[in-house]
Amino acid sequence: MTADEEGWIEGMADFYSAVDDAWAYAFVMSLGTRTPNDVTKQKFIEFVSDTLMSVNDDLSCSTDDIINMIPDFIEYLGDW
Repeated sequence: MTADEEGWIEGMADFYSAVDDAWAYAFVMSLGTRTPNDVTKQKFIEFVSDTLMSVNDDLSCSTDDIINMIPDFIEYLGDW
């Protein structure tokens, strides 16, 4: 495995870890409720990754950045 491949894998792991942390924080820690189902979480991951790629052209972000996308995601769901 090349250094670029290792960096990509590490970056993806960081992205998914940040999403997991934000998802749990928003629902369990802040609202005191269960998290939505896995289908909704997958749609959130797609929403976040599409948003980040359109703005940054990569998936680099903080957990706070992802938490701040949750209202936009809820509005996105309302547009269906």
